[in-house]
Amino acid sequence: MYISNVFYKVIKPMKPPVITLLLASLFLMNCSNENKDFVTLKGHVLNAPSDTIFVFDNFDAYSKVIILDENQHFSDTLNINIAEYYFKIGKESTNLFLRPGDDLEITLDYLYFDETIKASGKGQRINNHLFQRVLSRENEIYNEDAFFDKDSAQFYFDLNTFFDKEIHALEHLNLDSSLFAEEKEAIAMTKKNIGYFYKGKQELKKLALLEYAPDFTFEDIKGNNVSLSDMQGQLVFIDVWATWCKPCINELPYLKTLQKDYQNTNIQFVGISIDSQEDKAMWKETVAEKQLPGIQLIMDKAWQSSFKFDYAISSIPRFILIDEEGKLIDVDTPHPSEESLRILLDQHL
Repeated sequence: MYISNVFYKVIKPMKPPVITLLLASLFLMNCSNENKDFVTLKGHVLNAPSDTIFVFDNFDAYSKVIILDENQHFSDTLNINIAEYYFKIGKESTNLFLRPGDDLEITLDYLYFDETIKASGKGQRINNHLFQRVLSRENEIYNEDAFFDKDSAQFYFDLNTFFDKEIHALEHLNLDSSLFAEEKEAIAMTKKNIGYFYKGKQELKKLALLEYAPDFTFEDIKGNNVSLSDMQGQLVFIDVWATWCKPCINELPYLKTLQKDYQNTNIQFVGISIDSQEDKAMWKETVAEKQLPGIQLIMDKAWQSSFKFDYAISSIPRFILIDEEGKLIDVDTPHPSEESLRILLDQHL
């Protein structure tokens, strides 16, 4: 153990047993610091939209609320297991890799969240890697329509090249073998999901070429059969959702506000649940609890319903707009939480 000259001068006159006890206590303090069963998380958020930060896992097993002070600083301890977590404030979020004993400081400007978020302290290296990874994916894949407009061969070549680079960068972090394997598996799953998204976009392109929307007939909340053809003469705005889908549930308050604002117009709002028939009772409870207006329908065969294939439903929520004659206007409209949806609706009223 290295001891500074100053410290050495202080302890030199002591008798050997005292020196031994002091060094032993320093060693124990050091070990105690390394074996903490909690994470210290602190930081500073410029231009924060609220005073609340959420840290949670992907399985609803852990959730922590951290409050910013008047200077937009925060500090807290988290009693957690080693894992990846989500760090969320306002509408922005990112992944955090946390393990007991970490002492991490996070700084960011909310207005430029992905571009400015940085970590320092114990645990910084892997987290700065994760932050950079998110930014790279945003810039090169998620926000680039051109990435998904390529033919199949070019798309998969570029996709594999991109994620091969991610794995190469991961190798330089010198992670332990089990953690490295988990990260590789997560990357493989992300790549697979992007591949599914690409296939979905290709199917949407084919769907958009159809002149008329495929008809459908499903059971409503009272047990009556309702068809798309029954709604001719109205604009039809369809929300494809499910009770277990968090992003779907998050859109419901915005959808209710939208329906209220357009209640005196020629728009028929239709919710189509992809819940299974076994979960019909839960669907009815959710419709009643959330007081969802408009026509509420449930698919007959969940993910195996013809509607899922006819409308290329690969993920939810999905929103579809159909005109008064039954022609497709937009097979994948903006979400109710986006102002651009109102612009689209106003254009067709």
